[in-house]
Formats: sequence, C-alpha cells, structure tokens
Amino acid sequence: MTKTRVMIISAAAALVLAACAKAEEKPPEKLPEQFTVNAVIRDGDFEAEAELTRAPEGWQVIMSAPETVEGLRFELTDIESSVGLGELNYPFAAETMPACSPLLLTVKALDGCVRGSDTGIVSGQDYRLTYNDGVPSVLSVGSLTARLGEICCEDKVIVS
Repeated sequence: MTKTRVMIISAAAALVLAACAKAEEKPPEKLPEQFTVNAVIRDGDFEAEAELTRAPEGWQVIMSAPETVEGLRFELTDIESSVGLGELNYPFAAETMPACSPLLLTVKALDGCVRGSDTGIVSGQDYRLTYNDGVPSVLSVGSLTARLGEICCEDKVIVS
C-alpha cells in the first residue's frame, strides 16, 4: 500500500512539474521589420562574421571577420546593390550576385522569417530558423548555418 501511495504521489508531482515547465516556456519572438544582428555565418570552408541591418530600403552587411574582409560593406536591395570598403564603392545589379552566396542566402531567409515563415525555401535551398528559449538563435539554409547574436531594433533588444 505504501509503495502504491509513493508511486501515485510521484506521478502527480511529475505531472505538476511538467505542466509548470510548459507554462514557463517563452513564445517565439517574431523578427521585427527593421533590426540589426551580428551573425557568425558558416558554410563548408567559408566562415565569416558580419553585422546585418535590415531597413525598409534593403540590407546593409558589414563584415567583421575574417581580417581579410573586415570593414567590407554590402548594400543589398532588390534592384541595385553595392559593395564598398572605406571611401570606395562599387554598384552592381542585384541579379548579378550569385544566388548561392552565403550573404544573399542569409538575408533572403531572414526576409522570409520577418514575413512570418520560420521555414521555407530560398534559392532552391530549405531554410529553418530555430529558437533558444523563445529567441531566434540559429538560421540554417541548406548546409549554411548563421548563429545569431543580439537582435536590436528601435524599441527592444532580443537576446539569444
């Protein structure tokens, strides 16, 4: 009889704790329309760190690592884009950027996430945004992964 009581009490305690754990989970944070995030982007041998800023007119990507591309700046829009370093700036038609570019894959997948699709297809590759405690933390696009840092926008900071 005592063993039965202990088993019933243990089962009830487990159910209560499981219900509390579910109740405390944070709902996923939706990516805002405009934000800035630092990301570590990896795809095979390619690895880079960049600050990505999404604005109404498009994306600005500023590379911070590796050292060979530090300070390199991309302005990406649907029509005309540019790449620059310091005072130098080279405009180019957006459609000339390779569809498999890690930067282009990252920003296009993040655009999909902003529109409310945490999974989808971009440039023929599946993408998925995963969360850590309700906060966007890793974006996967095919073999590419982008580990996201703090997401900063006008009125709040979303910390991963």
